[in-house]
Amino acid sequence: MENYIEDNRIHDGHRGRMRAKLIAHGQRIFDTYELLEMLLYQTIPYKDTNPVSKRLLMAFGSLEGVLTADRDALTNVNGVGERTADFLTEVGKLGDIIGAEILSDGGEDLTSYDAVGKYLVSYFSGMQERQVIALFLDSSMRLLCMKKLYDLDYDSGGVKAKPFIDEAVLSRAAVVISAHNHPFGPFYPTQGDRASNNAITDALMMAGFVHAEHYIISGECYAGIGSLKNFGIRASQMPALDGFIESKGLFCDQPRRVSSLSQTNCLGGSEIGEASGCNLKDLDYFKHLLDYAVGSSADEAARLLLPKYRTIENILTASARELTAIVGERCAFYLKLLAYVTSRRRTDSFAFGRSHTAADTAEYLKALFLGESVEKTYLLTYGESGKITGCHLLGEGTVSSSEILPRKAVETAISESAASVALAHNHPFGTTKPSADDVNLTKAFATLFKNCEITLTDHYIVAGQLCDTVRFESETERDFED
Repeated sequence: MENYIEDNRIHDGHRGRMRAKLIAHGQRIFDTYELLEMLLYQTIPYKDTNPVSKRLLMAFGSLEGVLTADRDALTNVNGVGERTADFLTEVGKLGDIIGAEILSDGGEDLTSYDAVGKYLVSYFSGMQERQVIALFLDSSMRLLCMKKLYDLDYDSGGVKAKPFIDEAVLSRAAVVISAHNHPFGPFYPTQGDRASNNAITDALMMAGFVHAEHYIISGECYAGIGSLKNFGIRASQMPALDGFIESKGLFCDQPRRVSSLSQTNCLGGSEIGEASGCNLKDLDYFKHLLDYAVGSSADEAARLLLPKYRTIENILTASARELTAIVGERCAFYLKLLAYVTSRRRTDSFAFGRSHTAADTAEYLKALFLGESVEKTYLLTYGESGKITGCHLLGEGTVSSSEILPRKAVETAISESAASVALAHNHPFGTTKPSADDVNLTKAFATLFKNCEITLTDHYIVAGQLCDTVRFESETERDFED
């Protein structure tokens, strides 16, 4: 009995270490059987799940085989009970749900200058105290949250950049729109307003965020100071931001009046969390899936996460740190594990040393990037016969950029005896539209590899379940044109 207790203590330590490594390093350092082993923690709490994981993979041949197996066949494997079989079946459904999720029509339309102005007038309606607030939006101009940052005026000198940056990081925003009110006038921006605005814009820009506009609200009127500068490249990656900028040009920064308010201070409060709609069918499935990890808290966790991120795929793409702040460490670990298991079941079936179509390669890359919350860049290597010989991580960075070392790319290609290569990187929560930086990097690397007598055939960009390529000429003598 004493040895049994000691074994359990060692086993508990093992699980803790495995969880910590997954959160810190992602899936790359784990074999497939280890990911399945951790998945089984949810329904097999007091036993070593490593042998069960290996028996399942041996019985069904692959992770894909395990997650698509018949429920009765699963229970025939030693160590797999009915609850575990049901759980594996539910996790298996994620493969069909991701990429096919349907959004409801709920949520605020904040894609135009006028729409944001009306939204903010509604918020400040009837408010007599001075406030500075900010809207934090994703790359599609969907509202992630709204925060009251200060109980003072913008020209007071007390407005600092740190709260803007902190909230932008926490909400994983791409775009920030700020506002303050002049309850009793004047309507026009003061010199202090402009000074604060320039400081906030510059600070957000240095941190990698777009400060799209700052509004002044007075009564039923609104006007923008003008905050967007030096963001042509970033805007080209975000069509919705382009649309916002174009819509602002229609008003030429002239004050606008809201003719009537359908609600009075309908947005009262310092925070708005449920800004966008989600599909109820997906919500029911997600609650059921969370029940295996957090039990009675599943409904609350689902209602916190799905309205915020809109799709299950977006939830799985969020960082572990961000998810921990919302639903706790245990649930965050589980969600990232679901992402990595779903990714691995697809990438395991992609065989190297074989020729693959462009469509097959795109599907592999979409699976490879599933669940990744930061940009990562990979190098695909091809042999003389056109067969893919490997996929190698070149660099990783933040939500909007990654660093690639040219020497590492060349060393990798040469060590693999590559005749040709392809680059691939992701845009988390973004679009597949290449930025000017993406195009310039493709040109530079094509020339670099050409000097080594290696052909760069493609540069793939992945955003969720979409995959596109940077267009460039493929002849031996390339004449690059924007």
